[in-house]
Amino acid sequence: FKGLKKDHLIGILGGVIWCLGMSLSIMASGKAGPAVSYGLGQGATVVAAIWGIYVWKEFDKATKGTKSLLNIMLLLYVVGLAMIILSK
Repeated sequence: FKGLKKDHLIGILGGVIWCLGMSLSIMASGKAGPAVSYGLGQGATVVAAIWGIYVWKEFDKATKGTKSLLNIMLLLYVVGLAMIILSK
């Protein structure tokens, strides 16, 4: 367990937040239906991509075209999720 205690606590907090969200998603799937539940559950991937691309700037040293491709990927992913949700 190398690292600071603070870093471990942040990781545990992230796990608690994920567990709470997953639990609520499972409970809501009975009312919302599987397509809506799946689409909303995959919203975590969108949030992770946004954080990686825009907050942590993981692709800052990539070529110019990469940023455009990432934006297109993110847009198409969101559109695909919306189509799954609306297919109800």
